[in-house]
Amino acid sequence: MAPRVTKRRLASALFLLLFLSLYMSQGEESGIPSDGSLEMRRRMPVKKDRKDLIESVTLPDRWNTSKAHLEELNARRQHVQETCRKLGLDHPSPTNKLNAWEFLYNKEYNLLWCNVFKAASSTWFWNFNLLAGYTEKQLVKAKAAPVELARKRYPRPTVDEVQEIMANNPSPISFMITKHPFLRLVSAYRNKILAGNAIYTPLFKKIYRKYKHLGPPVPRRMKDGSLAGTGISPSFSQFVQYILDKEANGKSLDMHWIPQSRFCTPCLANFSIYAKTETLDEDGNHIIFSSGINHVIKPKTINRSVDVPTSKVAHVFICQLSEQQFDDLVKLYQYDLQLFQYDVEPFRNCTT
Repeated sequence: MAPRVTKRRLASALFLLLFLSLYMSQGEESGIPSDGSLEMRRRMPVKKDRKDLIESVTLPDRWNTSKAHLEELNARRQHVQETCRKLGLDHPSPTNKLNAWEFLYNKEYNLLWCNVFKAASSTWFWNFNLLAGYTEKQLVKAKAAPVELARKRYPRPTVDEVQEIMANNPSPISFMITKHPFLRLVSAYRNKILAGNAIYTPLFKKIYRKYKHLGPPVPRRMKDGSLAGTGISPSFSQFVQYILDKEANGKSLDMHWIPQSRFCTPCLANFSIYAKTETLDEDGNHIIFSSGINHVIKPKTINRSVDVPTSKVAHVFICQLSEQQFDDLVKLYQYDLQLFQYDVEPFRNCTT
């Protein structure tokens, strides 16, 4: 049942929206939290006239993955395998099938990637498109989306083909990149809903009408935090309730907020590397140098937040939720949280 709006809750929501407006209007430009390895990868903004910010990445001359990092990557993989067994997800069934839809395989470098949208996907589509033979100039000027370009060179594989690739000798470097599910959800909301992405705007009126009891819609904001004219978008609470109701009714979820564990089915794919956006500088270097693509690609960071990073404002959005909505989100993303070892407790105390 949807939460009832009280005067206290409405006042709290208005305060949070005011706080968010002030916070986002600061126009701060900042990066993804670094583990210290960022200083090895100097970044320079280029092509500022593009809608999407593209940042150059200077790779180190050589890269030797530290023992501690190798142990961390191995520990992640073991944890996923053990958790899959405990959850009973390590064997296929009519309701638990390997999802091959988002896999891309580069045969030349024996590199297999399962794309997770809103988890460095634009950055790695850039890399895979370069490996596929596109030039940097073609990618910068292309009108087609990166995924469209990629699928012209990397046809979607079947489940049997993915399993065959996984069984190769030598084994491929297979990887997926994970992100805290709450941060990924907030990132998707900011980029696709709050900014008024044209693909999603037909959905807005439906959400307004159905969830008007959760409060009014909010002013539309662009990716740089500026107001987008007089447009409005569903509030984060409305957006979340829409997702929760779709899940409760057994409807499929959009690729930008579907659970990562459901999208890439790691319990059946058994990836060799589980990279994380939180440690992607180091994880990415390991993948790039281990596969040998450092001699081929000119890596970029694509679509990184150009105003306030999601990690800095996630609490502002999560705090607009009711306790019931929060608990339902935990249930929705429970496998992501368990498999990839993400904690929700820092967000819990501020729900209304």
